[in-house]
Amino acid sequence: MRAIRTLFTAFSLATAIVSQTPAPETLVSPEVHPDRRVTFRARAPKAADVSFFGDWMPVGTQQKMGKGAEGVWSVTLGPLPPSIYLYSFTIDGLTAADPVNPRIKLRARTSASMVEVPSDPPALWQARDVPHGAVEINWRKSKVLGGETRWIWIYTPPGYEKDSGRRYPVLYLFHGSNDTAGGWTLARQANFILDNLLAEKKSVPT
Repeated sequence: MRAIRTLFTAFSLATAIVSQTPAPETLVSPEVHPDRRVTFRARAPKAADVSFFGDWMPVGTQQKMGKGAEGVWSVTLGPLPPSIYLYSFTIDGLTAADPVNPRIKLRARTSASMVEVPSDPPALWQARDVPHGAVEINWRKSKVLGGETRWIWIYTPPGYEKDSGRRYPVLYLFHGSNDTAGGWTLARQANFILDNLLAEKKSVPT
C-alpha cells in the first residue's frame, strides 16, 4: 500500500509539473515566401496597437499590423530585394525585437531582429556548398580603452590549421557607433563572403 501511495504521489507531482510547463511557441515569424514577400507575426493578445518597422522603410515610418485569432498580429510586406534586413515591432508604444526569431542584430543601444531574403542563385553573402573557414572569438585587454577587455572575432581561411608556419596578411574590420564586434559575422556574414570569394578564386589567402 505504501508503494502505491508513493507511486501515486510521484505521478501527481509529475502531472502538476507538466501542467505548469508552458506549451512551446508554434508561431512562425518571419515567414519568407517563395515570391520574396515576408510575413511578420507577433503574439500580443492584450495589446491595443502593434506596428512594424523594417530598415528598408523611411526612418520614422511604421506599418500597422492587423490582429487575428488568438491575439496574433501580422503584416505581409514585399516582395523585397534579396538582402539581410533589420526589423522590430512596436507594441503599445514599446519597441521590441521579434520574440520568436533567434536571429538578433546586437547593438550597443537597443537590438533588432534580422530576416534574410535569399537570392537565386545564392548571393555572395549566402552560405554555399564550398570549403568554409573558421571563426574564433578571442578576448584582449585594450590599453587605449583604459584596460577594458573586449572581444575580437578572427576569421581564418580553409586549411589554415594545416600549415601553422605560413604567414597571412591581416584585414581589420572595425564596426561603427552602436554596433558590436560580432556584427560583421552575425549580421553581415563576412565569413561566408570570404569563403565564397576564395572558392571563386576572386581572392587568395596569401
